[in-house]
Amino acid sequence: MLADPTCKVAFLLTGSLAASACAQTLNQLVEVEYDRLMRRTKERPLVTGAVSRHQAQAFAACTGLTGIGTLALFDPLTAFIGASTIGLYAGVYTPMKRMTPYNTHVGAVAGALPVLMGYTAAGASLLTPHPWALFALQAVWQFPHFYALAWIHREDYSRGGFKMFPLTMSGSETAALIKPYFAALAALPCATCAAGATSSMFLVEASLLTALWFRSFRRFEAKPTNATARSFFIWGLWYLLAMFASITLHSTLATDWRDRTRAKFRQWCLHVLASDADLLVKDRCPFEQLERFRERD
Repeated sequence: MLADPTCKVAFLLTGSLAASACAQTLNQLVEVEYDRLMRRTKERPLVTGAVSRHQAQAFAACTGLTGIGTLALFDPLTAFIGASTIGLYAGVYTPMKRMTPYNTHVGAVAGALPVLMGYTAAGASLLTPHPWALFALQAVWQFPHFYALAWIHREDYSRGGFKMFPLTMSGSETAALIKPYFAALAALPCATCAAGATSSMFLVEASLLTALWFRSFRRFEAKPTNATARSFFIWGLWYLLAMFASITLHSTLATDWRDRTRAKFRQWCLHVLASDADLLVKDRCPFEQLERFRERD
């Protein structure tokens, strides 16, 4: 049944969604009394009583077993990563949020682990740089993303007893905390290209996308307000989606669908056209052949 690609994707999404639902439910079970203290979480089902603790526990058990069981249809490693994500998020990250501001570092790992499941479910090896390039992108992105959110809701998080760096920082201090992660995001495409995980075109696109997100960060840095922080936060969501698309398109991991996509967009890629034209010149092709090449594209 899992031989059909559409079926594979459906099962993978179902398993991932169920595992995520389990982790989030366990998180709310642990934090229900703290959620009661914060404006942004006081309407959650466990806080209002719309869902009882027993119902939430049963839901967490069902979604957890369903999610891990579905992921196990691919292979044990995919199921193991899914189970590790649940354990790390609900069992380590959640309690750490009231113990140390370094909880974000654990949360970044938990938030990036699911991207590895797509590779293992597809039969790709984790001993290659390709899955770790995507993992690194997701992990590093989470720091500026979450620090902006924490600064916006700093009063709320403080009422809930959470410990996060931006809660005791000014806007300028939070901006200084975020800035090194932009350096890491700028260096990431160089590392993925050097490792052979992506083509050089990813370096061009990723640099442009990072510069666009950095522009919204500069507005927050120059004038730290909830409005500029929220704009920076929202731009970060679009940035992640665009970066995922770019790193997937320019991955050197061979797949039929990616090759077809590249061929479809090849005629609009100035980088590829310039490279092909250079090859024709080096081969000393006659003018007529070069004209036929241009007409073909």
